[in-house]
Formats: sequence, C-alpha cells, structure tokens
Amino acid sequence: MSRKRKHEKPIELTLPITPFLDMAFQLMFFFVSTFNPRPVEGQIPIQMPKLDVSESSTSVQPPSDILNEEYTISITSGDGNPGTVSFSGGTLAKETMDGADPIKGLNDRLSKITKPTSKDAKVTITIEADDILRVAHLMNFMDVCKQNGFESIGFAPLKK
Repeated sequence: MSRKRKHEKPIELTLPITPFLDMAFQLMFFFVSTFNPRPVEGQIPIQMPKLDVSESSTSVQPPSDILNEEYTISITSGDGNPGTVSFSGGTLAKETMDGADPIKGLNDRLSKITKPTSKDAKVTITIEADDILRVAHLMNFMDVCKQNGFESIGFAPLKK
C-alpha cells in the first residue's frame, strides 16, 4: 500500500487565456479581411438556348368563336444587351423601337392595347429573344408586360 505524503502540496493548474484570445482575434481578422463574397445571383451570365425556328412552324389555332389576340415582341442582341426591339400583332402595325430606351417604348405601346372584357378572351404576348440576350434584360421586358396587366407571357427563340 502506498501512503500519501502529508507534506506535498496539490498541483495547481492554470490555463493561460491571453494567448488563446490573441490567436482567436488574429484568426478572426484574417477571415474577415480575406472574405470575398460571390456576386448576386441576378448577375450570373446566362444565355438563352439556341434553337433553329423558321417562319413555317405550326401553331395551334384556338376556336374561332373565342376572341384571342396575340402580340409578339422580337428582341435582337449583338452583345447581350437589347438591340432592335420590334412589336407586332393584333390590330397594331409592326413597329420597331430603336431608341435609347426600348423598355419605355414598349411600355407606351402596351398601354395602347385594350384589354378584353370577356372571361374567355385572352391576350397572349410572346417574347422572341436572341440566344445571347442576357436573362436580366429579358426579365425587364417581362416585367413591363406584367405591369401593363398582361398575365399570359410566353418565350420563343428569335425567328431568323
């Protein structure tokens, strides 16, 4: 059997907290100073899919007793930004908007369209876009259509 010595003092352990705090602040400063956030999701460069669509493509015709109007917005692009914007369909003649702000021209054009009063009547807007047009610009055109009260909006590749 072992005996305890009565004269020994118990060992006192101390934890040096100052170096731990110093290292924690250095690590925190390193991560804060080197943090590089990713760009916002709306700024991701996305391109429209390429499809070969000719003028002779078939479309489904609605019954003749229901008044349906179709309008087409054609957007060409050379560098990802909207270039020539054409608006046609319904009773309106085809108009090309080449100004500095095609969104404003489209807004003026859409405000001239009378909305149908019948529940069965439907106004459809198709946005034909070039495959290199940025999606952010496409969404701006869609927003203008929604702001003018058009809910039926479709997308199609630009007919060459």
